[in-house]
Amino acid sequence: MNIVEITENSLTISSGLPQNSFAKTGMEKLLSEKNLILHIKKDSGTSEFYSFDGTRTDKNDTALFEGKPFAGEFLAEILEKPSFSRKDVVSIVNFTKSIDFILKNQDSLGEQNKFAVGGNGIIINTCEDSEESDILFISEKIFEVCSQNHKADYSELNGKYLYKGLDYTQSLCFLRGTVAYKALTGSFPFENDDITLRQEDIFDGNFIPLEIWNSEFDKNLSQSIEASLKAKIPQNLVAGKKNLTDANAENHKRKLLEKAENFDSKIFENELKQIDDESFKEKTEYLKRKRNDFIRKMNKYLKVKRFLRRNKNRILAVLAIALFVSWGAESYIKQNGKLLTTRGMTSTEATQAYYSMIHRMDVSGLQEVIKGKKTKDLFAKISAYYVASKQRLQVHPDNGTVTPAKWFFYHKASKNWMFGITKLMIDGHEFAADKKISRKE
Repeated sequence: MNIVEITENSLTISSGLPQNSFAKTGMEKLLSEKNLILHIKKDSGTSEFYSFDGTRTDKNDTALFEGKPFAGEFLAEILEKPSFSRKDVVSIVNFTKSIDFILKNQDSLGEQNKFAVGGNGIIINTCEDSEESDILFISEKIFEVCSQNHKADYSELNGKYLYKGLDYTQSLCFLRGTVAYKALTGSFPFENDDITLRQEDIFDGNFIPLEIWNSEFDKNLSQSIEASLKAKIPQNLVAGKKNLTDANAENHKRKLLEKAENFDSKIFENELKQIDDESFKEKTEYLKRKRNDFIRKMNKYLKVKRFLRRNKNRILAVLAIALFVSWGAESYIKQNGKLLTTRGMTSTEATQAYYSMIHRMDVSGLQEVIKGKKTKDLFAKISAYYVASKQRLQVHPDNGTVTPAKWFFYHKASKNWMFGITKLMIDGHEFAADKKISRKE
């Protein structure tokens, strides 16, 4: 389906809205938009503006923009042909030249007048003998709005030719790259009908390289076309009143644009002339396998890439939690490594250490080395006596707690309390009751 119709007396474009809705939305204001006619000759070109004169309704009460007749073929219809005639080749090549003309004459044409539209909004009238063409570009704004009102057909009318968000120069280069790719391969670089999925494919550069379609394509031409298809939407970050630009991204964008603008129409024409019906339709089995292999690998790569992109915040959160848990575990292990332990001691050494801590009322040390229900009562008693001794010392500094040996030495003149072990015997042998266990640092 095409929303533009060429008749003997007029050129019309369907708004996609009934007259009542057309009036309410104020679409008649689009009549002021300028359309462009280019007269492309072999080595030169001229331009003039074209305007729709008014509106009317068709038999279904759909509002139409109407203007003077313009004879020719739609670019989209030419591209869908199974093989190209000499006239078709001239039309497509002159279209690529028209993009050069628009880019070189932005000042006189006015950047506010944009003409990056789908193949159904471009009409080409070619004289085969002179190899000259008159090309009508319908205004980007008019054609986009009307195409969107025909949602079921939008991708074929306009969508597959565009990448929304590009600037003036990039959008024209992308349009030319898409048309050139379609003419050389018979397929759009980005075929998905869903606009969201197609935009994502464009963002990820999900198209088959030209060399996999035909390894004999001119390398410089292929690079120029592919660079136009890899165009990047400008990414500006706003911080306060300042616009911050990624220098690396801008540099990459500039290099791609330089390659895209370096499109050679003469080389493109030679490549088109070498495509016959058989080679266009029936590629070698090797290239078919290569394309299928590329698509399979690309799909796997994009599946991972898009998963990471869509779940970036969740993945970062999980990584942050994992790092925190790892840090916590490391700290816990490190702190535990500093605790007292009887590991590596003989039973005699462990017993001596155990009674030595009781002797010194080493509450924290006991807590670290003794475990089990049977030790709770002992630990409670040692802890209670330790607390009581500290409380007494706070109230009466001269009323402390000393070991039995010291207490017997001066107990007559002392108010001190006695606590501790004297004459520690293990397996019939005497051991000191003040052995200390060293801590790890």
